[in-house]
Amino acid sequence: MADGNAQLDAMIAKIRKAGRMVKDAAPTVAASVQAAMRAKLDAGQAPNGTPWAATKAGNSPLRGASAALTVVAVGSSILMRINGRYVFHHRGTAKVPKRQILPEGEVPPAMSKAINSGLAKWWKENVS
Repeated sequence: MADGNAQLDAMIAKIRKAGRMVKDAAPTVAASVQAAMRAKLDAGQAPNGTPWAATKAGNSPLRGASAALTVVAVGSSILMRINGRYVFHHRGTAKVPKRQILPEGEVPPAMSKAINSGLAKWWKENVS
C-alpha cells in the first residue's frame, strides 16, 4: 500500500508541475529561442529566413549582431532585445536599409520550432 501511495503522490506532483509549465519552462524556452535567433542572425537572415541586403561594398552585413541579441524570460513571457547600432538596422533609416533582426507579427517557423523544442526539453526534464 505504501508503494501505491508514493506512486500516487509522485503523479500528483507531476500534474501540479505541469500546471505551472508556462512560467516554469519560460527560461528553458528563452534559451532555445536565443540559440535559434542567433543562428539566423549569424547566417545574415531576418527571423523569417529572408536574407539581409548586402552592404554597399557587397559584404555580409551586421556581423556580430547575434552577440547584441538578448532573450530572457520575464514571468511567462519571452523578451527579445537588440542593443547597439543594430537597433537602427531593424527598422531602417534614411541612410540605413532595413534589415529585420527581431520577429514581428506571426511567429517565424524557426522560432516556433525553438519554442516547441524548449517546452519539450522542460517537459522531459521535469514531468516525464
